[in-house]
Amino acid sequence: MSLLYLPEWMKKANETFKQIGNNIKKLYETLNNKVDKEAGKGLSEQNFTKQEKDKLKSLSNKYLGTYASFEALCAAYPETEINAQKWNPSKEGGFYADVDEGKGKKVSRYIWDTNDFTWTKQEGTSTTLTASQIKEMYESNANTNAFTDKEKQTVNTVEKDIENLKNVKIGTRNLLYTGKSEKEKLFGYINVDGSIATSPNNIYTDFIEVKDYLKVVAKCWNKPSMGHPVIAFYDKDKKFIKKVDLNENTYSEEILDIPANTFYLRISAPRPSTTNGKYKVEFGEKATDYTDAPEDFVLDFQTEDPLNVYQEALK
Repeated sequence: MSLLYLPEWMKKANETFKQIGNNIKKLYETLNNKVDKEAGKGLSEQNFTKQEKDKLKSLSNKYLGTYASFEALCAAYPETEINAQKWNPSKEGGFYADVDEGKGKKVSRYIWDTNDFTWTKQEGTSTTLTASQIKEMYESNANTNAFTDKEKQTVNTVEKDIENLKNVKIGTRNLLYTGKSEKEKLFGYINVDGSIATSPNNIYTDFIEVKDYLKVVAKCWNKPSMGHPVIAFYDKDKKFIKKVDLNENTYSEEILDIPANTFYLRISAPRPSTTNGKYKVEFGEKATDYTDAPEDFVLDFQTEDPLNVYQEALK
């Protein structure tokens, strides 16, 4: 090596030795902070404390398994203090086991009695029945007369239908008594204000009590040559409430709601003897076949009991 480059070489060597010294210093610092490994232990931030380890040590598996009978349990783990010494010399408590005698039998749990050295059957049920299990047990019992889901659905449907039919009233009595109106010469029609206007081509009825009906149905059987029926509603003092014109009179059927506070109604219609009209007006919401009014049977048969005559005519 030329002496000319000696100072430069010495400078680089000095820097190298200095770096080596720093590395050795860091290595010593690392070694001073290390944790020595112990046999049977790993290095982790989740090591158990001594208190936790002692607690785990005290927890042993006290469940002794499932046996086909109580006798089998006693054969594996005998009762009495002398026999128990063979499998429980330290007289520990907390041991338990299950006895399952097979399909269809409930599991029974037995607890070891450390004072009497016997197996004691746990009282009550060890498992809670689910809703589906209770349902299955209930329906399988012949004494409960249980409905299946399908039968219950059918009952609910029938119950709703019955409830809907409670307010349905089927009438049979014709409220428009044409014969009586003819005999008593009740000729006229109902005005816009509920009064009667005289007319030889129309008939009208007296005030008819509504009672507890909510609807009235009118059906046309023969179209009159002129005019149309009218139904008017009145309160308990016979004050006019409203009227309805039944213009659809060609084999038609109309169901009308009876207004609130209605106590009476009246009907006017084209006179059958001159217009050939034929109607039936009845309480309810289901039209029935045509019948004459009971009052008209009084005229035909001259009887004092028109209802009996009317009922006989329906037979």
